Amino acid sequence: DELGLRTKWNGQAESELKKMMLADMLMVSRIERPQKAVEFIDEVLAAVKFDDEQRFEALQIKLSLLRQLKDPAAVDALLEEVLAIEGLTDQSRQQLVVKRLYLLAGAGQKQQAYDSLTSFLAQFPTSPWLLLAKGNLLVTDKKFEPAIKAFDAAIASAQSQPDLLIDIVGAKADAHFAIKDEVAALQVLDNFAEDTRNPEELRAEALLHKAMLMRETGRTRQARLAENRAVELTEAAEQRAETQQIVDQLRSRLDEQSGWDGS
Repeated sequence: DELGLRTKWNGQAESELKKMMLADMLMVSRIERPQKAVEFIDEVLAAVKFDDEQRFEALQIKLSLLRQLKDPAAVDALLEEVLAIEGLTDQSRQQLVVKRLYLLAGAGQKQQAYDSLTSFLAQFPTSPWLLLAKGNLLVTDKKFEPAIKAFDAAIASAQSQPDLLIDIVGAKADAHFAIKDEVAALQVLDNFAEDTRNPEELRAEALLHKAMLMRETGRTRQARLAENRAVELTEAAEQRAETQQIVDQLRSRLDEQSGWDGS
């Protein structure tokens, strides 16, 4: 190893071997029963020392399996373990915290969810993921005005992340709609849809959301115009076909329910 070649070669071989192990975990998670797949992952993690990034990937696979097993306590314990990984990026840590918040709220431990959220917001006050979670938790308590403020703060922090921004915009629109402020609900979706900096497929998604809200208030003709606009926005043939299929399915189901005949 005088030239460091043995360490280099062994390191490369070990890295490739661990990649294969992670691939095996993923394959087993898809073809085996969830409990057996979890046991397999635990055996591998106990026998092999992975780096932080690889361990994070393995535990994400296990997390998905535990959700299938509908074991909230095990999921919560695993989320705590993942959050303790030192090499996590701030973004990954925040997204994991959000998963845990929703888990706690869904298990009836909403105060604990709020307490945890407050603690992490003190560390990451402009995190769009945490602010979105705050808004969603407030909505479940029907505190729509504070929720809208949280969504506004999330929108301000997520301007460069359109995939996340569309979720926040949709949540804000629904909050406005819940308090009968239809104008504001439609406006927030229009603002996103008309912003050419956002990807076409996400702008189309905002218009479809707008159409759904319009249909709920009996504005079927205007809803169909928004749906047509959504299809027009998507220039890529495959994406346009998918959008058209969604529109056709919505119209087939919703127009029939409302008795609208196109007149």
